[in-house]
Amino acid sequence: MSNRADMVERITPWRESWKVHVKVVKLWYHKNPDLDRSKNLLHMVLMDEKLHKIQATIRDKLILKFAVSLNEGDLYLMTHFTVVPNIGLNRVTKHWFRLLFQYKTSVVCVVSPKIPHSGLCFTSTDEIDQMTQDHNFLIGS
Repeated sequence: MSNRADMVERITPWRESWKVHVKVVKLWYHKNPDLDRSKNLLHMVLMDEKLHKIQATIRDKLILKFAVSLNEGDLYLMTHFTVVPNIGLNRVTKHWFRLLFQYKTSVVCVVSPKIPHSGLCFTSTDEIDQMTQDHNFLIGS
């Protein structure tokens, strides 16, 4: 495998071997009562050096394997994940796809000055009010 990382904006399900160098911008747990009330999902927003973002999800059975090594604001080299359509009510990035961690997914903490940005893009309430199309926004505290 080469040392070159793929850009987030190029990720599609039509290729299997992706290698991304990303920052964890946001990390949160979510229960999905439609599947099983006892099962958790761990979601992340990941960002590359070009400030492109993609959502990643870790299913209940794999959370313990990955959660201890993932921290908001840290940089990682990630490989061996599945790419799936980014659909549903939990869509928090504009990317058409999301990453789904598998048992074989590799997550290695790295140091790089290439991704210094926080990843947040702020929009005023006036701008939101003026939008005529159906836009989705993640609003936090």
